Amino acid sequence: MTAKRRSGRRRSRARGPLAVAITGGIASGKSEIASVFRRLGALVISADREAKEILGTDPAVMKKITRLLGPRAYTPAGKPDREFIARRIFPNAAERRKVNAIIHPAVISRIRRLISRGKKARKFPVVAVEAALIFEAGMESLFDAVVVIDSPIRDRVARVRRRDGVPAADALGRIRSQRSNRSKTAAADIVISNRGDLRSLRAAGRFVYRLLAGAEDGLR
Repeated sequence: MTAKRRSGRRRSRARGPLAVAITGGIASGKSEIASVFRRLGALVISADREAKEILGTDPAVMKKITRLLGPRAYTPAGKPDREFIARRIFPNAAERRKVNAIIHPAVISRIRRLISRGKKARKFPVVAVEAALIFEAGMESLFDAVVVIDSPIRDRVARVRRRDGVPAADALGRIRSQRSNRSKTAAADIVISNRGDLRSLRAAGRFVYRLLAGAEDGLR
């Protein structure tokens, strides 16, 4: 694990709970770190969960997605057909950008409100957002600190294959559709290395949480 200070986001703990992003590429270990944070007392917001809700409930978003991808983007019951959408956008960068341009503004707006609400409640030392596309969506300015989970591509491919039941080529394509982990770690405040040892990953998550919650007097 490595840590570094970025003066643009550094500020006094006296102003209340830290807003922290937990990010990294597909299958890097974000959800595990988010679970550690939650168990230790953080409010954890899942950007993926919020995006899924918006995709299935926001009339304006649904209309734009249908116009872009066609009626098959939604089932007859009006639910998003996630498999169809994934097949359309992962191999097609231009189409993926268009979908993101529809969804990201609504997600960012909701995340901003949820962070504000969590900070005002002052019940949590840390308000964390788990999201794969923090940098891609331009969300980094919402946070006091960005934690990136870094993991070798071969390990991530194996995890995606086990989780989603897809061929290696499809898993690799999904991974490469996102910004590289190298560029994410370069922009991070803290990097947690995930080399496949779950016990070590959780231990690193506990250390980072305590660091951010103030036990180690903030970021070093």
